[in-house]
Amino acid sequence: KTESDSGRVSAAPANKTREDPGRGRGRARMATHIRLRHLSDTIASGLPAKLVATACTASGEVDPDFDGRVEVTACTSLVDDTFENGQGLGQWRLGCQEDCNEADDAMECLLVPTPPNPRCHSTSCLRLSGGVGDAKMDRNWAKGCKRALEQLRPTRMSFYCRSATNNVESLVLFVTGHNDRVALVFSMRANGTMGIEEELIASFDAPLSVPYEPNTWYRVELAIDWQRKVYDFIVDGACVAPRVPFENQRVSSLGKVFVSNSHERSETYIDRLWLIDEAEAPSVAVDGPASMCDGSWVGYVEVPKREENV
Repeated sequence: KTESDSGRVSAAPANKTREDPGRGRGRARMATHIRLRHLSDTIASGLPAKLVATACTASGEVDPDFDGRVEVTACTSLVDDTFENGQGLGQWRLGCQEDCNEADDAMECLLVPTPPNPRCHSTSCLRLSGGVGDAKMDRNWAKGCKRALEQLRPTRMSFYCRSATNNVESLVLFVTGHNDRVALVFSMRANGTMGIEEELIASFDAPLSVPYEPNTWYRVELAIDWQRKVYDFIVDGACVAPRVPFENQRVSSLGKVFVSNSHERSETYIDRLWLIDEAEAPSVAVDGPASMCDGSWVGYVEVPKREENV
């Protein structure tokens, strides 16, 4: 992720993995993610910045058989809690109701070293230990960890989650709008599935859950259509359910995120909460080769300065 005068932007190559029998390596390893780094602290508008992109397998190794065209796109980042060196941690509060200053001692929320996550280069994340009771009932979810969003309207929201077990009711994530009207509820359940709480959405009949394994990271994405008050529910890049309606159709923006555990034996992790607006993405100029070679790409990108209205 990078930063410009017009806000934070994201750059990532988009390519396809293929098997090339002519290389003599046998079956090609499938790249699962692109590791991207820029060789300066920020990308300033109007100034070129050097980027290095590397295709990696699930084990973190470079995949030399990964090639294809490189496309660099940008978006405005509204919230980017990476938790690296505590980044974003100060926006989270552990406590009960809005006017309560005491933390609920049934659940502990700490910044800890990140358990290995091949999908994301991360050194720090949030760990939730213990539970607050049924986090989907009686506002118990408000006793967990809360992050204010200041009435944002992102087009995409994503986060990484992980649970130490899949046989107890564990993580519950609430996203609310104004006056705590609930937009959606995501949970990791004792039956080994995770997903959107289906019983809270009477107008949606399709499955909204997928199986999950303990001690495994998953990336959850919500692609939001504000005009229709629906979102696509995506796990690890695969769309589980399209056009899922908000639980409360009066939600017009996002005001808070709550994360809690239900069971006292729960141990869950949250990492890299990211909310972006793709509606007015700035253009990105790319100076460098148009394709990856031997699993890597090096080039320069530039985000043009926006002219301010006087």
